[in-house]
Amino acid sequence: MKWFIRQALAVFIVLLRLYCIAKNEGSAVLIRKLWRRVQIPLLHKKGSQAHSAVAIASTGNFAALVVDNYMPTPDRDSGSLRLFHLLLILQKLDFEVTFAAANLEAPAPSLTLLQRHGIICLSRPTTRSLAQHLAAQGHRYTLVILSRADTATALMPQVRRHCPHAQILFDTVDLHFLREERQAILDDSRANRWLAAWRKQQELALVDAADATLVVSPVELALLRAERPQAQLHCVSNIHHIPGSAAPFAARRNLLFIGAFSHLPNADAVRWLLRDILPLVHAAIPEVHCHVIGANPPADIQVLASAQVRIHGHVPNVQPFFAQCRLSVAPLRYGAGVKGKINQSLAHGLPVVATQIAAEGMFLIDDESALIADDAIAFAAAIVRLYRDEACWQRLSTNGITVMEQHFSVEAAQHALQELIHVRIQ
Repeated sequence: MKWFIRQALAVFIVLLRLYCIAKNEGSAVLIRKLWRRVQIPLLHKKGSQAHSAVAIASTGNFAALVVDNYMPTPDRDSGSLRLFHLLLILQKLDFEVTFAAANLEAPAPSLTLLQRHGIICLSRPTTRSLAQHLAAQGHRYTLVILSRADTATALMPQVRRHCPHAQILFDTVDLHFLREERQAILDDSRANRWLAAWRKQQELALVDAADATLVVSPVELALLRAERPQAQLHCVSNIHHIPGSAAPFAARRNLLFIGAFSHLPNADAVRWLLRDILPLVHAAIPEVHCHVIGANPPADIQVLASAQVRIHGHVPNVQPFFAQCRLSVAPLRYGAGVKGKINQSLAHGLPVVATQIAAEGMFLIDDESALIADDAIAFAAAIVRLYRDEACWQRLSTNGITVMEQHFSVEAAQHALQELIHVRIQ
């Protein structure tokens, strides 16, 4: 009811202004006046006219709906951390923010976190289905963000139907088809090649259907531009606070790998690290230990634990590892998007040894802000070099923090999102 009263008053004010202007000016001038006075110049809206007075005639009270596969768990994966920061940034841009998981499940820790920050959460049993919510409340949203291909595919038609005033953004999170294409090449799998081809058509169809598409790296931006040169494409990458280095080179020991095992490239990376790379490192530095952190390690990885390999599983507080380890490793052999494990390490001044796939889209330069190597022998040699060379370690630590400040900070993301949404009332 309060929302209805606010919108009714807003429409009344606009109509009153229209009447006053119309008494003295022609219709063309009237339209230009209204457009200058009240507007949300987001993006071209596909298949509709400009936003109606109900949607735009307010004094900054905009409503955003964000839907992802699951509730965010910022302490467990970088995608969740990015999503959480996006929600907070939308609040800073004067949006009333509503979030829903596609399955409408809301585990208590995540629900409490979002509600504590003033984010409205849709979940069962109060919300029976997103379809019903959109049918009843869709008219009030001025922005809808659909994250990940499957969620966006399921909801895009309903959002188009029930949210006539909303600009609709498809957030890829990472390009799934690119990750799956690379997995198919690595596995030499016909089934995976077919899945990747199907996924590519799905994601390109969503780019066509949305008003704009978000990607997380300049590499994926260029890839989509080649496929869809007329589409509205924007890069909003991972988002991190940047605490900096907590300890000098000499006070640090051992290696760190961090990444959730529900993400299949992480499991493949750890298998390759422990079976092929780490034995070469131990031949040169026998005393070095490797800490592997990430939720739900599969059984075949757990059995690789030893006196020199610690498989920790999920660790609620990873800060001590960033402060105590000497370097971080990212031996990913396939994947897409930008890598939270690298972001987190660089943000803490912890230098990284990475593959080309891991470093892709991360603005990293070999021997300046990271060491980059692609085969087991070269990767192990890079670890040994960085572990022993304090000058190299310090250079990479300092430059890595600079990369984070320029491309992956909260401020950088807010600027990118503000440029995209550009909410303005005159």
